[in-house]
Amino acid sequence: MKNILPRKMDDYYRRVYMLKILHETLHSHRIDPDKLERILDLGCGNGYWLRILADLRGRSSGCFGTEIDLARLEQSLAVNPGIAVLSADHRTLPFKEGQFDLVTDFVSFHFLLQDNDLSAACSEVYRILKPGGWFLSFEVVDPDHRSDVSRFFHPDRYCEIFRNCNFSLLEQRTVFRKFKLFKKHHTAYLASVLHPALVMLLDEFCPLPHSPTNKLFLFQKA
Repeated sequence: MKNILPRKMDDYYRRVYMLKILHETLHSHRIDPDKLERILDLGCGNGYWLRILADLRGRSSGCFGTEIDLARLEQSLAVNPGIAVLSADHRTLPFKEGQFDLVTDFVSFHFLLQDNDLSAACSEVYRILKPGGWFLSFEVVDPDHRSDVSRFFHPDRYCEIFRNCNFSLLEQRTVFRKFKLFKKHHTAYLASVLHPALVMLLDEFCPLPHSPTNKLFLFQKA
């Protein structure tokens, strides 16, 4: 794990807080990581969250990842010995129907610029999940932003597309927030200028006006 641990305090805070949210979400829906036989992390990047998912289960067997960027795929393979990481597009996944108990996405769907691409990816996730399986998605939310390479989702539209693919929404949860008081900084990056404990209080309890910047969605296959 040494070569993938974050070096900056704001990176560290994001990872620790996300891990807390992940634990709480799985526990609240009685999802026991030990009982998940097969897990897939889509767009696994350098493999950090794939490693976390394997550690949550206490074993690497049954964990899989996909990554379309070959350099990052190599990074993931280096830090995840014994875990299969394949080069694959979200819209055409190289897996048979009904293979996985849990599929995850940590900020990889925002590269799907068009709704039809997102729908195709949703259909693929639905296809490869076992009946009753879960899709856990962590994404950036902002209805006003779209660039040539990525997009931020309006939560209602994001959920609608998944419902159209026969998913049930179990939970959507705000993870990081942007406060007008701090102007450019939102809580995912405030730990670079404030103590992480104070930032967590802002994320958990602060009543100041704010807008969500990231959300965690948990869907279930019907």
